[in-house]
Amino acid sequence: MTRERYRALMTFWQDRPAAARVLKGCSKVLTGAVYLAYILAELWLALRWEPRLWRMTLVPLAVFLGGTVLRRTINAPRPYEVFGIPPLTRKDTKGQSFPSRHVFSASVIGVGLGWLCPPWGWAFLGVAAAIALTRVLTGVHFPRDVAAGLALGGVLGWLGFFVI
Repeated sequence: MTRERYRALMTFWQDRPAAARVLKGCSKVLTGAVYLAYILAELWLALRWEPRLWRMTLVPLAVFLGGTVLRRTINAPRPYEVFGIPPLTRKDTKGQSFPSRHVFSASVIGVGLGWLCPPWGWAFLGVAAAIALTRVLTGVHFPRDVAAGLALGGVLGWLGFFVI
């Protein structure tokens, strides 16, 4: 993403405040839906004394912790830091943009839900992709950050739930 494209994107949202509110609302609702689905899946497994609870807990936890360490190690700047233009979503975070934690978390949870119930997995992987789009459109991540988040969460989730 170039400075000109980023500026045009932020100007587009500034010129359309109602659309910007909808986008920000969608971003929050989609993220909340993923975490709510994860909590409900964990509760469902716990109440049924399902042995799959351990894997459903440990795989996303490992991906979250590993991804967080990776972000801190790489410490890539965010678009608003690089271009000096405020994002649509108010954000003060410096660095730690690559990969997107929202996206790799949603992606691994989507794979985990697919491990439990394939239609839910496909649905929530779609939600993870929508979250990725909102993270770019609100100006808090570069496309490469969210692409890496989708790949990281998806591949590690697949390995953790279906291979290991």
